[in-house]
Amino acid sequence: MSLWLALLLSAAPPTDPDVAAAATAVDEGRFEAVLPALARARTHPLSPDEQLTGYELEAFTAAAFDDLAAERQAFAALLELKPDYALPRRAGPKMQEVFLEVRAARRAAAPNPQAEVTPDTSPSRLHVAAVALVQVTAPRAVGADVSATFRTFSVLDLGLGLAIGRTLGAELVADLHLPVSWRVRPFLQLRGLAFFSPGAVAWGGAAWLGGSLELGTGRALVGLGGELYRAPAGFASQSLLVLVGYALDPGAL
Repeated sequence: MSLWLALLLSAAPPTDPDVAAAATAVDEGRFEAVLPALARARTHPLSPDEQLTGYELEAFTAAAFDDLAAERQAFAALLELKPDYALPRRAGPKMQEVFLEVRAARRAAAPNPQAEVTPDTSPSRLHVAAVALVQVTAPRAVGADVSATFRTFSVLDLGLGLAIGRTLGAELVADLHLPVSWRVRPFLQLRGLAFFSPGAVAWGGAAWLGGSLELGTGRALVGLGGELYRAPAGFASQSLLVLVGYALDPGAL
């Protein structure tokens, strides 16, 4: 079993040959072989840890096939078996969101919703993004942008950024996006900017429109941006940008 899968599973590596075969199939990306192996495993007695691993593998497989109903069913079975179960953060924000929905529904249906106290497994609320920028309007230029934002609501992040080009700029960032349960999400970022050069300051605003794709412990970003400035002579007052970058969720590491 690879280190990647060992870190995703909450129990020790399974000794049952059918559960082990299902784990190997997940490890190798052969998700079509997982459910048949688990079906064979469940025809004979399994230890509690092997039952737990089986439902985890079932959830990973459902997520790989974007089968939301099966993923929810697997998480419900996990919580029935182990009410204080906590999905490892490395599972990623999309799976975390589905798991939290199932856990919240279970708590709401319980006679005493406060009876179950489990660790916080919320998707990372801090995001650190690095973006390469290409200015396609004259004068042509390339630059970069680094920002850190904090998820204040399910669809809104707020934060600060640093723009790097011929001069340095400071930014206030508001990022509007769909909830993290979406693997592919459009986003709209609004930015207030101030660029500083000797004896002069240019300030203005920007709007970035694009899409993100869940990838690893964060998401890949691509889009277009427009900027408009109140600027001194020699500083472009408007620009159109192409942007490509990556946003990391430190809490998922």
